[in-house]
Amino acid sequence: MSQWYVAVLVMQCKIDGEPSGSVDLQIRVVNAPDHESAYTKALFLGAKAQDSYPTTDGGTVRWEFKGLHELDVILAETLEDGTEIWNQMPKMAPSELVREKALLTAFWFEANKHRKASDLLKADDA
Repeated sequence: MSQWYVAVLVMQCKIDGEPSGSVDLQIRVVNAPDHESAYTKALFLGAKAQDSYPTTDGGTVRWEFKGLHELDVILAETLEDGTEIWNQMPKMAPSELVREKALLTAFWFEANKHRKASDLLKADDA
């Protein structure tokens, strides 16, 4: 019998071969009959997620799969709207974790879709 797993992939951004400082944690669901099969599938997904594309400056952006941050069984019997698929319990104050609506990724991307990646990376460095 197969079960659902959550796999957290670690992707590193490099620009012209140099680390940009950006790391992307990608949360994926995997269906597999056992832990080993889920692990193998997660590694395959990570390798498949690697990508590269040209910058507007003529350079190259590359996202490299570095490994897994987490692989865990999803305990819910069914996946549906609102199902918890992953959690963390950091030792931090909630105020350090809660973001304003404008800073949540969905809204941030919408507000910045007109900007170039190089401009956004420079803004992050400031």
